[in-house]
Amino acid sequence: MKKVESSKPYLSIVIPAYNEERRLLGSLEIIRQFIKTAPYPLEIIIIDDGSTDSTNTRINNFIKTNKPLPLLCIRIPHNGKAAAIIRGVKEARGRLILFSDIDFSVPLTALPIFIDYREKYDYDIVIASREGENSRRIGEPILRHVMGRVFNSLIRVLLALPFNDTQCGFKLFKAEAAKDLFAHLQVYKPNRKGVEKHAYTGAFDAELIVCALQRGYSVRELPSEWYYSPTKNVNAVRDSYKMSRDVVRIWWNVRRGTYS
Repeated sequence: MKKVESSKPYLSIVIPAYNEERRLLGSLEIIRQFIKTAPYPLEIIIIDDGSTDSTNTRINNFIKTNKPLPLLCIRIPHNGKAAAIIRGVKEARGRLILFSDIDFSVPLTALPIFIDYREKYDYDIVIASREGENSRRIGEPILRHVMGRVFNSLIRVLLALPFNDTQCGFKLFKAEAAKDLFAHLQVYKPNRKGVEKHAYTGAFDAELIVCALQRGYSVRELPSEWYYSPTKNVNAVRDSYKMSRDVVRIWWNVRRGTYS
């Protein structure tokens, strides 16, 4: 990796969090160790999506007892994962922006590979893929895997996306691409009407990639190791229906030329 300036972060890592008190301390320790070994200046922005448990308190206590870490926690009203990531990207100051799930199912140790690959080929966006040659899913229940493949097939057919996996929560962007794309989302646009009552990821990743291709950005997927992490924040039946509904909305926006 080429040498970077220290006057501003080279990398911003945006992490959404909602009711994560059970697995939070392990994730925060991963963050602390990563900051210690990172060869470039960075910042980590955790967006607390209106958690109703002790998530916010635990994060802020960790920050207070581990100063000076380039770690910021911002609390927003609960409105789903997309809203949290959008806010984090808006706050990010880095030349590159990564968003990652807080369980780090794709380990942060994979990040240098993504950064080096992006720099070598100058892609605007590099996304992790749990499917295809050299990828590995570790510990995933078969039902969860089947549901994911069915949803990905729907995306590939209806949205004509040429990727094996759009939903993996580990995506790296040039900052200018990220800030442009997140401002042009429609189904998951900032300040959209309707507040999510539950944790909800939806087809946010699919809309993001559709928007990127429609706006002429280069996107590449890299095979990754992915470790299944159980969560109570996902309701398979409810979320599958809502995600399919949102894919149809994205399809309609493509037909209208909304993203270009």
